[in-house]
Amino acid sequence: MWLTAAVVSAFVWPVERSLELLSRVGIGAGWQVPVLYGASALDALIGLLVLAGVRPLPVGVLQLVVIGGYTAIITLFLPWMWADPFGPLVKNLPLAAAILVWMALEVE
Repeated sequence: MWLTAAVVSAFVWPVERSLELLSRVGIGAGWQVPVLYGASALDALIGLLVLAGVRPLPVGVLQLVVIGGYTAIITLFLPWMWADPFGPLVKNLPLAAAILVWMALEVE
């Protein structure tokens, strides 16, 4: 999921639409491109950490913090996304639960 999100954000989704959303959340024009590709790089890093089997507790916490941050920002500035029929925000709830289960199962 993280790797797919990174690739789609950086290379598939129209950049103009991403920059428009970043503008709506208060990111200035000079920062929009670095934030877009920085967030994509962060998503890719998380995906690689998960694939590499890096310790689940810190990687799980990182995932939860990033999901929580993305969700909070979108909730504050783009609340209509909660009603999107494709569930870009609603999916975060079961995803967070799955991460917590993964963390619990992997703790030795």
